[in-house]
Amino acid sequence: MDSFALWYKPKTGIDNKIIDVEVHLNLWKLKHGRKGGESLDHFLDIGVMIEDIEKVSNVNIFIPSRINKGEIIDLGSYFQEHTDLVPLVFNRDYVVKTTQTGKSVEVLNRDNELQFNIIKLDTDTDLEIIERAYGSIIRIAADDTINKGKTYYRIRIKSGFIESLSSIDKPANAILESAFACTEIVDFRLNEKRNLHSSLLNEIYKDGEVNFKPIHLLVMREVDFDYIFSSGKLYRSRVLEKDSWAQYVGSNYSFRKIIAYQWMEESSKTLYAFVKFRFRRSNRRTICSFLLWALLVAIVGGVIGSILVSIFIRLI
Repeated sequence: MDSFALWYKPKTGIDNKIIDVEVHLNLWKLKHGRKGGESLDHFLDIGVMIEDIEKVSNVNIFIPSRINKGEIIDLGSYFQEHTDLVPLVFNRDYVVKTTQTGKSVEVLNRDNELQFNIIKLDTDTDLEIIERAYGSIIRIAADDTINKGKTYYRIRIKSGFIESLSSIDKPANAILESAFACTEIVDFRLNEKRNLHSSLLNEIYKDGEVNFKPIHLLVMREVDFDYIFSSGKLYRSRVLEKDSWAQYVGSNYSFRKIIAYQWMEESSKTLYAFVKFRFRRSNRRTICSFLLWALLVAIVGGVIGSILVSIFIRLI
C-alpha cells in the first residue's frame, strides 16, 4: 500500500527546519440515500493546524493517486456557514466569531481567548494540483493575512482512491449461505517513507518536514461493524450525534447509528493504521443467491437421484 504525505514549504529566507503540526484525519464510509441503500460513499477529511503560518509559503498533501479539483471540497466554508459545527467537530466548548473579511473564522474559548483561525479556501485560487507519475500533490497557499493565532485548513477528498483504503474479504462458502460474516481491512499510511517515491522524499527534504503533534485518526463505521483489532492502541470510540453530524457530512446519507473509532499519537513523524472490522452481510441479493443456489442443488440432486434409481432398477 502506498502512503499519503504531508509537508510544508517555508517562505523565502526561512530555514526549512522541522515544524510541529496538528493533524486530524476522518475516514468515512456511509450508505448513500436517506433509507440506506447498498451503494457506499467513501471520503477522507484532512485537517492541518499550523502555529507559525507567517513562516509558511504553502502546505502540501500528497495523494498516491491521480485526482482533480472537482474531487476536493473545502470544509472551511462549512464552519463559516454553520458555526455550530465547530464545537461538534473539535469536541471542545468553543465560541465562533466570523472575521470581517469573511476569509476566516476565529475560534475562541469561553474566556474569549483566541485558539485558532479556520481558513476558508477558494479551490480555484488557493489550491493547486501538481501531477506526478506516482500520484498528485495538493498545494495549499498559506494565507498571509492572518497575523495572530494558529491557522487551520480542512479539506475533504471524495475520489475512487479513498475506497481502496479498505478491502472486504468474503468467506469462500459465501454463495452457500443466506447471511455470512465478512472481514474489512483498513490500511492508511501517512509519511511512511518506505512507501514514498524517492523523488518525492527528496522534494520533502528540500522543502520542510513536519512532526505530527498530535495526530488524530477517526474511522467511521455503522453500528453493525464489530471492531476486532488495530495496529495501534484504540484511543476511544463513541456514537456520533445523528442530526448534528448529518449536517456536517450531508443530508443524502442514511446516517443511522455511526460509531467513530479514534486513534491518537501525541508526537510522531509518521502514521501507520491497520484496522480490522467484521460484519454480517445479509440482503436481498445474498438471500436470492442462496435460494437460487439451493434450488439448483435440489434440481441437480433430483436429476442425479432419478438416474441412480433407473440404473438400480435395470440392474435388478
